[in-house]
Amino acid sequence: MKSKKIILISIIALLVVGILFLGIQAHKKNAGAPMPEGFWTKKKSQQPAMPDSEEYQKLMALGYLQGYNPIPEKSNVTVFNKDLTYNGLNFYLSGHAPEAFLINMDGKVLHKWHYKIATKVWPEATKKKTLSHFWRRAHLYENGNILAIFSKNGLIKLDKNSRLIWKWTSPKKPHHDLQVTEDGTIFVLTSERRSVHGIPDDLTVYEDFITILNHEGTLVKHISLFDLLRKSPYAGIINYEKIKKSAQTWGELFHTNTLVVFDGTLESKSSLFKKGNIMVSILWLNTIFIIDMESEKMVWAMGSGMWTRQHQPELLKNGNMLIFNNIYKPDASRVIEFEPFTQKIVWDFKGDSKNSFYSMTCGSNQRLPNDNTLITETDNGRVIEVNKDREIVWEFVNPLRAGEKNELIPTILEMIRISPDYCLYLTDNINESQQTSNNIQ
Repeated sequence: MKSKKIILISIIALLVVGILFLGIQAHKKNAGAPMPEGFWTKKKSQQPAMPDSEEYQKLMALGYLQGYNPIPEKSNVTVFNKDLTYNGLNFYLSGHAPEAFLINMDGKVLHKWHYKIATKVWPEATKKKTLSHFWRRAHLYENGNILAIFSKNGLIKLDKNSRLIWKWTSPKKPHHDLQVTEDGTIFVLTSERRSVHGIPDDLTVYEDFITILNHEGTLVKHISLFDLLRKSPYAGIINYEKIKKSAQTWGELFHTNTLVVFDGTLESKSSLFKKGNIMVSILWLNTIFIIDMESEKMVWAMGSGMWTRQHQPELLKNGNMLIFNNIYKPDASRVIEFEPFTQKIVWDFKGDSKNSFYSMTCGSNQRLPNDNTLITETDNGRVIEVNKDREIVWEFVNPLRAGEKNELIPTILEMIRISPDYCLYLTDNINESQQTSNNIQ
């Protein structure tokens, strides 16, 4: 009798193990191939996160995670109205790898830069694939060198053949944006997790800084954006309860995403635009600020509900500003041109029923010399050039794909249009060995 019980128990145990094994195999099959390294989007499977939700804030704090957008069947240059576009070269960053491309208006690759992932540059670098496996922003020098950000890791400068010139990191890690001025000075956004004024000492947040380096990558100084704000007339915008909550969870304080150094050409319109002043975009405050760098004071701010989770404010030659309003509606973005002192909107682009337009993260805009606007719709791996009548006269869709069924597309962090005679010697075709496959495995 005892042996029969043992046999019965053994049979039941084998059945349980078999059911568990089949369940695990089914889960693996449904899960599909693992997400590739970098910053990709995939077929829509859920509603977009709301801008004030905990889910959205965690996504921002963790780095740019994979999105949920339908993958277009078309790729490369899909619209090209030669009579209405601004002819030039296109420099862009793709989320699939630490790479940058220079293409012509037909989408032909003229040059490519590539380097190792951040963990192979700095052993102590974050191993988050969405931060260490692509460049968040890059500057193209006229001699073909580039300066690139591995977000929350460091800066690298490469020559035109992708050979390392120098690298830089510090406890204050570069992120989001940089600008190089005429004398070679580098301004870059950085952050460091530490305790800040107004919250208990045992709580820490990522505090943002403007960091200044010389042309060789040697530190000049750090300037705390939090200190500038709390000592400014706009200090009332700081919500210390939210900061405490952030310190206890994801740790984001500002999520500053844009830095613009004024060249002084518009100082006659306002002293705010004098040479050397800096404009920054602080995402969590839905506000843009101008900083007088001589006095190190915040001297102007604007938000007032005009946008939500904005990116890339740009001062235009006519004295207006351009900005990417990421969350115009829960599933729609909008680019607006506005008068900074009246808040009057004078132009916008927000897509329509035929051409949807939305990027929950990143996004960029550039006003071109012919008054067209180049817009990077990051999450969809798409760039469009639109004219004043809001007509799409040029469109580029990232041609790279991944996944078992090519259902993944890498984001485009930013594309900029440059003069056709800029970096002329780079416009020879790159060797086939440099070409990137259209199907990343």
